[in-house]
Amino acid sequence: DGKPMNYRQYVLSQDKYSALLPYPEDEGLAIKISSTLKRQAGTQSDDRYFKCSRSVPLNHGIEFKALFYPVTETNNVEVKFRVENNGQQARAIEGGGDHENFVKAVRRESGEFFAKSWEGSSYLGLHYMFVSVYEDGKLTLPEQKYSVFIG
Repeated sequence: DGKPMNYRQYVLSQDKYSALLPYPEDEGLAIKISSTLKRQAGTQSDDRYFKCSRSVPLNHGIEFKALFYPVTETNNVEVKFRVENNGQQARAIEGGGDHENFVKAVRRESGEFFAKSWEGSSYLGLHYMFVSVYEDGKLTLPEQKYSVFIG
C-alpha cells in the first residue's frame, strides 16, 4: 500500500541476552528454580514458564519454586526470594518495587527441600527473582538469578 512501517529496531548484546535464557547447564545448579504462570495465587496451573522464555501479561503472576539439598543437617532451612524490578513503571515508585521475603522450606521424602513464593506481574519490563538458601540463619547456597519479562 506504499505506507511506511512504524517500527523500532533494537541492538541486543548477545552475551547479556544469552545469560537470561534457560540452558541445560541450569540443571547442574545447586538450587533448581522453576516457575508457573497463574492468574492468582493459590490456584492450580500447568502453564510452566522457563526463565525469560516469553512475555508474561500484566494480569498474571508467577509462582516460583525452589528445590535443593541442604548443606548441613539442620531442619531450620529458609529460602530467600528477592525481587529486582526494572523498567519505567518500577522506577516511578519509591524503591522500584524491589523486595524480598523468607519462606520456610519443607523437607520432602527424598531429602530435598522445597519452598515457593508467589509474585504478581505489576510492572512492565525485565525483572529478576534471586533465590538463595539459609540454614540456621546462615547463607549456605548463594543467590541464583531467574529472569522474567513482563510485557
